[in-house]
Amino acid sequence: MAKPQSLIALVLALLRACASQTGAQVIAVRLWPLFGGGDGPRMQTIIKEFDAAQQEVRAITTILPWGELFYSKRITASAVGAGPDVAALHLS
Repeated sequence: MAKPQSLIALVLALLRACASQTGAQVIAVRLWPLFGGGDGPRMQTIIKEFDAAQQEVRAITTILPWGELFYSKRITASAVGAGPDVAALHLS
C-alpha cells in the first residue's frame, strides 16, 4: 500500500496538471493531512517542496487533532460544502 504522503503528493501533482491545462492563475487546495505526530514534519516538508517547485497550485493546510474532533469536523464541514479538497483518513 502506498504511503499517505505519496498519495497526497500525487493528488497535488494531478491538480497542478489540471491547472496548467485550464490556464488558471493559482489553484488553492485545502488539505487536512491529519499528520501531527511523527509524520507531521515530513508532511510539512512535502508540502513546502511542492509549493516551491511550481506556481500553479498552493496547498493550504489545516491540521486538526486526530480522533473524534477530526472526524466530526470533517463530516460537518463536508455536509455544508466547506470540507477540504484533500483529507487523510484511516481505514479503521
